[in-house]
Amino acid sequence: MLSPTMSARGFAVEDYNALPIAVTYHFAAEPEKKKTMELFTVGSNFPLSKTLSFKNKLGNMSLLLHYASNPNNLATLMKGLPTQLANYNIGEGKLKKEESKPEFVVTVKNNINGIACLDRAEIAETWTEIERIPIAAAEAPKPAKEGEEPVIPEQKYEEKERKRTTHTEIKFDTSSHAIPPNQKTELRDLEVTLYKTDREFLDWKRVRNELEAYSYDMKSKCAD
Repeated sequence: MLSPTMSARGFAVEDYNALPIAVTYHFAAEPEKKKTMELFTVGSNFPLSKTLSFKNKLGNMSLLLHYASNPNNLATLMKGLPTQLANYNIGEGKLKKEESKPEFVVTVKNNINGIACLDRAEIAETWTEIERIPIAAAEAPKPAKEGEEPVIPEQKYEEKERKRTTHTEIKFDTSSHAIPPNQKTELRDLEVTLYKTDREFLDWKRVRNELEAYSYDMKSKCAD
């Protein structure tokens, strides 16, 4: 039984990324210009989201999420497993205002299960417009004399530049690179075989220990 005065020091458990995850992308207009960059490094916590921004682009991108090679990392993928996670074909957005400055934004998320996926693709449009703000008259209009029409002062306005931004989501198609069903079956059968082998070894080990214990017990009794 534990003493009532016993206390344990506080601790925290945090999940972290064991394998580096990278993204490789290219635009449809420039398929030869592929770029790769590491998004989620080893040791980074999750869930975590990161964004990629491309000025003056409207989308029309192919994006591949995959595990990055890291020779200094102790954790590795099981041999035979694909390094690709998923491939996304992102459509092309349309501007709502011709004079706006577009920015193509992609959000990639390493979710609560440590699985990276494309979370959102959108067009962010920014433009400047003139806003007219009515200015209150400094003096109240004077009452009109009898027989005269009232003089209504001209309304004056103050003009100010305002920046406006709007976001439009872009649809995309997904191609998963998860383990195929037949490969899952092969891996499961291999796991069962390995477990059976380990179980036989542990059973023999247990029997040997029991036999040794019995032998020492009988030796002790005979000596007495």
